[in-house]
Amino acid sequence: MTLRTRHRFQFRPTVRGQLTASAFFKPAFFFSLACAGEASIFQFFDKAGPVTINVFTGMSVKVIAQNGATALDSPGQNHNVFSRLLTGQSFSVSQAGGFAPELMDIVETRPFVTEVRTTDQVRVDAHYVVQAIAFDTSRFSIDASGHLGLNVPMAVIRVDP
Repeated sequence: MTLRTRHRFQFRPTVRGQLTASAFFKPAFFFSLACAGEASIFQFFDKAGPVTINVFTGMSVKVIAQNGATALDSPGQNHNVFSRLLTGQSFSVSQAGGFAPELMDIVETRPFVTEVRTTDQVRVDAHYVVQAIAFDTSRFSIDASGHLGLNVPMAVIRVDP
């Protein structure tokens, strides 16, 4: 299962200068991973496959000049901010837990040499990718209900004259 979100923030600089963009992420959820055991003569070969859950965050920044030309297009990279892996055994194994970082725990900040103007439009896209993969008889569950969830990230820009 792969869940992707994208949140777009648009800004107009108030001064001319060098751009720095930041995105703040705060995903929160409970999870459980389980691998069923195999009790057979082939116990060392016939195990449940692995199960994994990963959370990636990323930020891209684009600056559009007043004339419509792209002055900056920085797609950025995904960063793995959470990962759990459970492998099968000859007996059942499971793992449960939660992921709930504090507000300032996951921040991506990037300065750019591109000079922005007050007539430019700055677009910051912040995204999450939650990926859970289970092989063979393994399974997973994710609960992001209630006050949990892939909360909307925040984005800010700073322009240094």
